Amino acid sequence: MSAFYGQVEGSAKTSASRRGTKDIKVSAQSWNGSIQTRLYYDGDDLMVDITIGEGSSFTGYSYFHGTLEELKERLKG
Repeated sequence: MSAFYGQVEGSAKTSASRRGTKDIKVSAQSWNGSIQTRLYYDGDDLMVDITIGEGSSFTGYSYFHGTLEELKERLKG
């Protein structure tokens, strides 16, 4: 059974879905920048990695690495 589920919506008539057992990565690119997120479990903790890139590149710098709860706290400001 999959632990992760993802869905991508764009200009197509239907959305695409994916699932993962160990982790799931989601990325979006434009000519001006890109972002990639990864969700996975470390023990009981749901972990989040966020990478931001220049241009349409998949590679970039790690913007955030931590638990989902830590990300929520950071975004609260």
